[in-house]
Amino acid sequence: MKLRLPKLFGFALLTLGVVTLVNPNVSLRLLSLAPEATTGGLKLLVVKVEFLDAVHRDSDDSKVAKWLLCLNNYYQANSYGRMWWDLTVLPNWYRLLKNIDSYGPSPFVGETGFCADVLTLITHDVAVSGFTKAVFLYSGEGTHSYVGWKETVQTGGVSLSIAIVSIWLTNWPWTLEHECGHLLSLDDIYIGNKKVWWDGMGGGYTTDGNATTFSSFNKLRLGWLDGESIRTMTTTGPTSIQLSALGLSSGTRVIKISVPKPVPGDPDRYYLVEVREPIGTDQNAFPSTQGLPGVFVLSVGLDGTNSPRWVSPRTQQNAECVEDISSFQTGEGFQCPYFSMTVVSKTGSTYSLAINIFSATVTLVITTTSPSTVIITSTSLSTVVSTTVLTTTTGGHTTTLTQTATSIQTSLQILTVSLSTTTGTVIISGKVVTTTATLTKTTPPLTVPSNISWILIAAGLFLLFFL
Repeated sequence: MKLRLPKLFGFALLTLGVVTLVNPNVSLRLLSLAPEATTGGLKLLVVKVEFLDAVHRDSDDSKVAKWLLCLNNYYQANSYGRMWWDLTVLPNWYRLLKNIDSYGPSPFVGETGFCADVLTLITHDVAVSGFTKAVFLYSGEGTHSYVGWKETVQTGGVSLSIAIVSIWLTNWPWTLEHECGHLLSLDDIYIGNKKVWWDGMGGGYTTDGNATTFSSFNKLRLGWLDGESIRTMTTTGPTSIQLSALGLSSGTRVIKISVPKPVPGDPDRYYLVEVREPIGTDQNAFPSTQGLPGVFVLSVGLDGTNSPRWVSPRTQQNAECVEDISSFQTGEGFQCPYFSMTVVSKTGSTYSLAINIFSATVTLVITTTSPSTVIITSTSLSTVVSTTVLTTTTGGHTTTLTQTATSIQTSLQILTVSLSTTTGTVIISGKVVTTTATLTKTTPPLTVPSNISWILIAAGLFLLFFL
């Protein structure tokens, strides 16, 4: 016997209601749109579009073929051969029965009907439902302000992400390579409205017209750097490291240094150290206006966002303008409260770095609205939290008390502190010998109220038995 859709939906609601009633800590957050590991051949539909008043030129087909070849070369090189586009290129040009300006100035957003009209034209030639990613390359100029952009539409029950690029407004493939990064859920990287040269998602491009190499930040997000290619620094003290250029396919190519999070739930905080040399997809990436090859330091999450910021050698801070982004040369270095880095020497495309991880003082902040227990954990083989000072502010009055660690395991130090305050902010500071620390409350921050669970159960029973 086949179950009707309302009964299936009712069963799902009933199940969710029972689960949340038994375990109110179940998270109801939507899935993150952050990129996942991206490897293998990814299916990509390529459609060529023209307008009544902007018919394609004879030379456009050869330009499209060149761009698609560059596109695959770019992603194969960036991923060290791990990822490529499995292209389905429709051979015909599809002519929209409108003038280009009837869709308004670019970008042609959803309500203009541009994507819907193109999908209607191609529906008899290809099963669009077999794709989740597509590229629309269009002829014409019109009243345009964008060379390329990304659009997401629903078609045939499938969400289709589309990179839309003009082939008349640029002669180079870097825009197509950039927009296809959006198909992998990568974000733009700009400072203000200016390009950040050192990542393909920053709008940077090489002297041969390709996008610049993705930074280590985006390569890590896509799963293209792992194993021996990453050196994660967890031990305090000085260390010497040989760091290879990001464009090479072997050796350590990125150093990651984590920074403690002051408040649980904040974005991850860390630094990345990478080398950019004229090799691989960076072969033609060094016009005189963009500075010299060398070592770059990126900070992530320290400004409260999950976006990379390039550290300026001049200011020793995150660059406030693109003109402040440059590489660290031999003899130069960077220091922050968490570590120091010095460029010792260079051999070929490999740099010798001296890195010193400091014993950090971690400040963790929570806000309590009722008496609760706070647990501080930090992984280390030696004492992590020796003395912790709690400053509790309630009603304008500050009370300070000292607690020491109450439980020690071989590789995990735990400090449990009972908070008797009914409101206020508690600041916990402790000397640690690791760069990672976690603070959690025993009372979960997100719960599903029982009345919602009963509503879900009731709705599920209604759909199951009364429809």
